[in-house]
Amino acid sequence: GIYMAFCEDPLVEHLRINNVDQMGILIRSCIGGATQHNQIVFDAQDEAGSTSDSLDIQYGIAVGMATQGHVTQYNHIEGGRHSIDQAGTGIADHYGVVRDWTIHGNICKGSWLAAISTHQSVGRLTITANKLLDCQVGINVRYCDEVIVSDNIVDAFQYGMQFYNAVYDLNVHHNKIRAGFRTIIINGPISINDLAGPILFNHNECYGGDFGFYVSALTLGTNSHIEANDNYFEG
Repeated sequence: GIYMAFCEDPLVEHLRINNVDQMGILIRSCIGGATQHNQIVFDAQDEAGSTSDSLDIQYGIAVGMATQGHVTQYNHIEGGRHSIDQAGTGIADHYGVVRDWTIHGNICKGSWLAAISTHQSVGRLTITANKLLDCQVGINVRYCDEVIVSDNIVDAFQYGMQFYNAVYDLNVHHNKIRAGFRTIIINGPISINDLAGPILFNHNECYGGDFGFYVSALTLGTNSHIEANDNYFEG
């Protein structure tokens, strides 16, 4: 749909992007700016490789590769692999790194993987007041530090929120989560990385699932502090 690279204060707003196959909006190597008040709808014919047998990229809004100070807010995204994604992998040393990214007030429906996801590192990531509905996973955060996740509404088929692989200084509070399997999950390392404190989970409402708050396979000695207070679990 829209590809912005090497821009200062890019503003992408009030667009309707229909029948997306790969990416709706891609922001790379930009400083400041906002992606806001857009409506993005995916072509559902080949979601999750249902007809081609090959997984497509399918990101509604992707931000990556040395972008800093960007705001993603008040967008409406339907379908796709990830509605909002920090794009990038570990193939290149610094590909995908983002700083000071705010994700606020978006409505994401029907993601067949995680509605909001990070693929590589984000420093100072804020995810607030989003509605994530009918998704496989609500929020999937990895390789990040200084992370705040608050006041989101999540309705997921599998995990409400999942955090793993080098997440530092994490604060998750005042979210309302409904999930089919686990509402909040902390995984241990897939590679040599692990989570480290402080990790705070406070004042969340969690409904459904086989597990409410689940911690697994953490590496001994790397987690300085995990705190879970005043949460409500039902189901």
